[in-house]
Amino acid sequence: MPNFTSSDLSDPQPPVPGERERALVAARAHELGRRRRLVQGGGALALVAALAVSVAALTAGGSAGPGHRVEAAGASVDTTASAPTTQAATPTTTVATTVPAPAPAPETAPAAESEAQTPAAAQQTTPVAPVESAATTFSVSGTVSGAPAGTTVSITFNGPGGTFTATADGSGNYSVSGLPAGEYLVVGQWVASTDDATAAEKFGTVSVTGDSTVSFSFSS
Repeated sequence: MPNFTSSDLSDPQPPVPGERERALVAARAHELGRRRRLVQGGGALALVAALAVSVAALTAGGSAGPGHRVEAAGASVDTTASAPTTQAATPTTTVATTVPAPAPAPETAPAAESEAQTPAAAQQTTPVAPVESAATTFSVSGTVSGAPAGTTVSITFNGPGGTFTATADGSGNYSVSGLPAGEYLVVGQWVASTDDATAAEKFGTVSVTGDSTVSFSFSS
């Protein structure tokens, strides 16, 4: 078996305890200190109890007969016939008891002040303009007469709603629709099939307030 010296058994680079090991050692030391304080406190209580029992025994023994005076150990005992008074000196023992300081109370965050509720602003209502009803339109129909035979006849209404033109059929019947209410100037025109003759004539003003039938005639 080889011979080892103390230098051979020592570690030149001993492991350094980590955070976990140091925490375990500190916790163990705290636990041992707490147990020691408990044991010291128990011993002090036992000593106080023993002293109380001794005092009680001395008091009871001093009252056994008249003329006896009993003092604590080390004190002289004086017995007199004329003074049947018994006094016992009670030793005073001060026990220092270590009371662990109470843990600091956790700080409590002050209650957050509730935000004052802002009164709801009065709602401003904007008057809504009345919705205009859809424009009402009307139709005008009738016949146009007096044009030469074989010509194409057209009739035009000019007014607030615009210009509306319709072509009459072979019998002179016409129909114009979509006219808004208002005053319209009516113009009639005929064109020869050979495009070599034409004529236009104002038929006057027509008031359109509803669907109506109006006939017109060329004067020449």
